[in-house]
Amino acid sequence: MTTSSLDPSLSAEFLKFLYGDQQGWACLAVKGKVDHWRQEFYHWPDQQASLLDAAMRRAPTADVYVGMLLCTERKRGKTTALPGCVLWCDVDHWLTVDQEMFLQSHDSWIIESGTPGHAHVYLRCRELLEPTELEDLNRGLAQLLDGDAKWSSDTVLRLAGVNGQFLVPAGGHEKSPPLRRDSLLF
Repeated sequence: MTTSSLDPSLSAEFLKFLYGDQQGWACLAVKGKVDHWRQEFYHWPDQQASLLDAAMRRAPTADVYVGMLLCTERKRGKTTALPGCVLWCDVDHWLTVDQEMFLQSHDSWIIESGTPGHAHVYLRCRELLEPTELEDLNRGLAQLLDGDAKWSSDTVLRLAGVNGQFLVPAGGHEKSPPLRRDSLLF
């Protein structure tokens, strides 16, 4: 991994999309080539710069992930997850035209994971949703997109802007509306 694959501004933009103005503990999870998982916690938003600095320092030699939801304490788990306003899905295939059209009609982003056809998909909701409701909607989104079973409120996925990943605004953010909870009829 070379530092040319790092994009701190993209990572910052992604974290702002994911967490917005909420407050809580953000999990930065790192998996080295020979190390076990290591988790660090940074208070969002006031320790955003420290979180990004740590991610950029570790990315050249490790895979870098972030928790999908902020936590109430320095511990990632179902009992510490805070509400969130973004759905996520891990997709290991090229999206169909219908799937792309659905994503383009909402405030959605796609992070390409470095393997052709593999991506993490994110959809902004209009309101904060409880972790259990997010899990239910994530299951439906995974069904809609033929995605993997990474819908849990304690999920970590790769951080955009590191490890050769980049962000593709699928829905155009400014023009596309956030997802209404009732628009997902699974």
